[in-house]
Amino acid sequence: MALDWQELGSRNASNRFYELRDEYLSNKYKFQDYGFTLLIFGCATLILFGNGLSVNAPTSNVKVALVGFGAALLTVSGYVGDLFLEFFRGSYPWWADSMGIPLMGVPVFAFIFIGWAALNLLAMNGKFKAGAPISIRQIKGSNYFYVFLFVVTALIVALCAAEAYFWMVLPGLVWLYFYASLWAGRYAANKSMQPTANASAD
Repeated sequence: MALDWQELGSRNASNRFYELRDEYLSNKYKFQDYGFTLLIFGCATLILFGNGLSVNAPTSNVKVALVGFGAALLTVSGYVGDLFLEFFRGSYPWWADSMGIPLMGVPVFAFIFIGWAALNLLAMNGKFKAGAPISIRQIKGSNYFYVFLFVVTALIVALCAAEAYFWMVLPGLVWLYFYASLWAGRYAANKSMQPTANASAD
């Protein structure tokens, strides 16, 4: 608070602000963030595996869509939540307009993520079975596009967890469930069609 940003100039004062903050700040926020990260993983594990090791996709197309749109909204909410949390933690210089510019992009981010979720719902057109079991054994013969999305998202979630960026861990887990549900639904529908096709050939 003693920094005179008008005398030093905004850039020099900001650099000095971050230097002082790094010098005197303890690891308490990092410990808090790792705690929230572990809490999210624990709750997600309890919800997904509360009834055993088997995990099924949502039981209807509407529920699958809700998971996708929920993932999109959680992603945007996580971005906004992180901005406000860091603001209250004093992460930004007090003289800077640190919140205004990032918040201006929220509607754009929301449009992009909701549009992406809606685009992925095209996987439910044609052969798709809601409520299908989700298993790693379904990789062979499955839709490799969703396998790719699942693997990339899993890597992003792992990086967020390693950095204790808990705001994106929960949305990432919901995206994983969304992609896995689409992947399992396409796989189950294709598998159910195989006996019929073989019988017709006989």
